[in-house]
Amino acid sequence: MSEQLKYEVVKNYGPFELRSYGPYVLAQVQIRGDFITAGNSAFNPLLRYITGANQQKTQMAMTAPVIQSSVEPDHHLVSFVLPEGAGSESVPVPVPTDAKVQIVHVAPHLAVARKFTGSWNFDRFVDESETLEDTVENAIYGGELSGKVEGEPYFARYNSPFTPWFLRRNEVLIGFSPLAESDAKEN
Repeated sequence: MSEQLKYEVVKNYGPFELRSYGPYVLAQVQIRGDFITAGNSAFNPLLRYITGANQQKTQMAMTAPVIQSSVEPDHHLVSFVLPEGAGSESVPVPVPTDAKVQIVHVAPHLAVARKFTGSWNFDRFVDESETLEDTVENAIYGGELSGKVEGEPYFARYNSPFTPWFLRRNEVLIGFSPLAESDAKEN
């Protein structure tokens, strides 16, 4: 099993979790095309990068998840999470040789996440995103959760395409910002 992006579950709300992520680094490619084609097209430049197509000729292990977000319906960002420690003083991030591959440093943050199994199609992603947004909104209005979602939903795939669809672990996530105590008192 490949290394997975670490997070701490702050609270499990049943249909979703509130998670805390430490800093991590992504190798990312922007691709135009439909949701599935974009994921497939981005895979090769990202794979080449982690298998040594970088200025240092450094090879890195494949990690999970592969992250995909839609900037527009036909414009996607597909990212590999680099192994833990990448970007630290002792493990510098290799410089890509392919201009399509960008390195993105992600700051510590909170996110709400909904797990699901099954297919990776765009309609399923939209349905699961809407369900996550609705359940988080209900938790906020019900007083169980204090804060707001930030940014657009993104999709995380944990398994290879060779994994049977019914065994695949997938997630939809959205950044989350808790209300400061002073904000909560004003509301």
